[in-house]
Order: sequence, then structure tokens, then C-alpha cells
Amino acid sequence: MILALIVIAATLTFLALIQNLNFRYPWWVGAPLTMGAYGIFHQLYDHILWQLHAGPIALSQIPDVSGVWVGMLTSSYNSGTEINVVFYIRQTWSKIAIRIETAHSTSSTIMVALSSKDTSVPNLYYECISEPGANASPLLQIHHDIGHLSLSSDGKTFAGEYYAGRDGIIHGTFYTLLQKKAYHT
Repeated sequence: MILALIVIAATLTFLALIQNLNFRYPWWVGAPLTMGAYGIFHQLYDHILWQLHAGPIALSQIPDVSGVWVGMLTSSYNSGTEINVVFYIRQTWSKIAIRIETAHSTSSTIMVALSSKDTSVPNLYYECISEPGANASPLLQIHHDIGHLSLSSDGKTFAGEYYAGRDGIIHGTFYTLLQKKAYHT
């Protein structure tokens, strides 16, 4: 709502400036110009401006968790198997997507939520479809995973839990997910 009001005010100011310069334009230019300006400004905010901070002042309260997060998970499968895991997180102001890779499977999110309001640390909730790789055990089938990760107060690590398979029979703990580098596509 605030974004729309800013764009409308900027467009009206621009149109008034053009009129003061005695530039004539058709009466119907105002609405398309406003919508076009809104679309451009929304894309700019969605991809770049929301991440900007000027000291303690931020243009958005949504934390930027995009990047490559590398760590370990402990699975209940085979009595506590430890597995290397990589989270690839792509994020804009309005969207977030996660791809999770292990040596035996790749998972893609079908739902992600980043909760940061009214909590001491941001929490990332996701549901994904996990597909086994060619080198996976024949027992590993396509399945849904549900997970919850909490971002540390310094924003450098994630830790959490996941549940996989029917009825969450397989479950585990993620730990030491360290942000390695930026991830852009």
C-alpha cells in the first residue's frame, strides 16, 4: 500500500512538472504512466531496494537469507546417519525458493515461509519434494519433506529439524548450516 502511494505521488509530481514545462500529452497518459511506474518501482524494490540498510534504518524488516548454506544433518535412518547437505536459497522481497542437495537426493520446495515478525530469531518453514539420485538406495523413493530452520541471532547459521516420508517416519536435525557465498540465478 505504501509502495503504491509513493509511486502515485511521484507520478503526479512528474506529470505536474511536465505540464509546467508546457509539454502537452494526451489526457489518457496519466493512468498507464502510473501503472508502468508502479511496475518498474515494484521490480526494483522486489529485487534490490528491500535489502538496503542505512545504519539501523531498513527498507524492509524481512531478513535476507539468500545464498548457499552448507552443513550437516543427522537422520534417524540407519540409527543416526550423518549426511552433508547444501541449501541453495534464492530470495527476493516477495518470493523465496530452496533447493536442497545431499549425495543421494535433490529436493525442491513447493512451499516456503519466512517468519520474522514477533519472534526473537527468523524462522524458515518449508515443504519440498525429494527425488533420489542415481546412486541412492533402491529403498529411497520420491517423498515429501517438511522442515523448520531457525536463523541464529548473528545471522550466520541455521539449525533445525525435518520430517520425511509418510507419517514423518524419518526425521532428523540440521546443524551448522553456514552461509558460504551469495547465490544468484
